[in-house]
Amino acid sequence: MHEGGKAAGEFQKIIDQRIVVLNPVGSLAQLGLARGLWLARRQRQRPESYQDFLTLWKDADPTSPS
Repeated sequence: MHEGGKAAGEFQKIIDQRIVVLNPVGSLAQLGLARGLWLARRQRQRPESYQDFLTLWKDADPTSPS
């Protein structure tokens, strides 16, 4: 609904819960944070959020070609 700042804040709350680190929800929250930051036009924080998401998923499927 074009409220990226609010969305980013909610995704950050999920990420701050350390219990989701081993759960796919945590990774998807990282992606949601990056998208929310993009909507909120917070350009400086966005690349870091995308990189965090990619770092979490880089070893998700060891049979997949890199």
